[in-house]
Amino acid sequence: MMTRKQVTLYDPVEIVPKLRAHFSEEMRPQALLARHNGEAVAGIVYAVFGDVAYYMYGASSEKALPVRGGYALQWAVLDRLRGRVRWYDLGGAPDGGLSLHQFKSGLVGKAGLRIGMPCEFNYAATFRATCALFLIQTIRRIRLFVRNGFPNFRRA
Repeated sequence: MMTRKQVTLYDPVEIVPKLRAHFSEEMRPQALLARHNGEAVAGIVYAVFGDVAYYMYGASSEKALPVRGGYALQWAVLDRLRGRVRWYDLGGAPDGGLSLHQFKSGLVGKAGLRIGMPCEFNYAATFRATCALFLIQTIRRIRLFVRNGFPNFRRA
């Protein structure tokens, strides 16, 4: 998928087994696979915390596209969550990722609702923690800016 979408992912997917080992049964991340003709073509990892379910990770192969494997997995997750949660957070791409926007629009259809979040909200209890948070967020923004090829950057 990384080759098909021409992206580099930095998410720590190796944390999933650790979360499964340390969380209670109801909070452990769950994984599902979509198969077509016996071959796994897409996968998803999600977790439930209170009345919110969170999409953590997902991937699909080229073979998943014509059979809509990603949508099938999302609907399977929604079916499992029916009556258990109030919200399903698909997350978002910090750079406004067009493919994620298209996917979400296709998933919710005409009757669904996509709610955008204006920004990230964080809290730090001490001045030192506030400075560390500012530094981390600044580094992340710079990394995204560089990774996205300096969008909207104009040379004088």
